[in-house]
Amino acid sequence: NTNDLRDAPSLALASRLLVEGAEVRAWDPVCLPEARMLLPEAKLVKTIKRAVTGADAAVIVTEWAHLRDFASPAIRRVMRNPLIIDARNMLEPHAVLAAGFRYEAVGRPHGQADVFELPLEPRADVVTQERAARVRARAAVAR
Repeated sequence: NTNDLRDAPSLALASRLLVEGAEVRAWDPVCLPEARMLLPEAKLVKTIKRAVTGADAAVIVTEWAHLRDFASPAIRRVMRNPLIIDARNMLEPHAVLAAGFRYEAVGRPHGQADVFELPLEPRADVVTQERAARVRARAAVAR
């Protein structure tokens, strides 16, 4: 929790996204003046809500306490695509999913790092495909 941006991963990420043609909007409670000098192409905003309004994804690269309640209905309503990429693993995946977001937790062990999606009900087509795969596997073993 500082305004020191030396070696900040957020700068590398934002710079790369800008080079690739993305629109980058960023928020930070203390280092907007410093960030403006380092990322003049990015749109630096004063509120979290402004940063994510109309966004295709929200990327969390800092552990500010302000972000603990990020996965809220108010934030969900303003995002174009409700995807949160949590590079700090500061959010609780099931709470994020329950709030209606898709969630990518960077650096979690395999099986948890994939995009978390909360199934609302079992899908018949998935159950049928899984069952067919088990039947094929048993038939292959029997041969």
